[in-house]
Amino acid sequence: MPHCLFWARTEKGLLSILPQRNAVGYNIGYNGGGPHALAAYLTQLAATDGQNTAAVTPYEMAHPAILAWTQGSAADRGTNELLLRDLKAMQQS
Repeated sequence: MPHCLFWARTEKGLLSILPQRNAVGYNIGYNGGGPHALAAYLTQLAATDGQNTAAVTPYEMAHPAILAWTQGSAADRGTNELLLRDLKAMQQS
């Protein structure tokens, strides 16, 4: 499965490509490394209120609810847009 390109939109409407490490890309809709990497990054982003955008978060740091979203069929459609508050709400569940 090829790695997908993901981005974040700032409050000012600017798009920013999510940073990736070499050989560790983001993906959605299955139980592999790509969804784990994306979930770990999104967990870090929500936990730091959007301040920490380093692409070195270990897979183990992924919040279970965010991981379930990246592995699930909702994310598989590829058209979802999550706000920072959506990610934070996932962490509260």
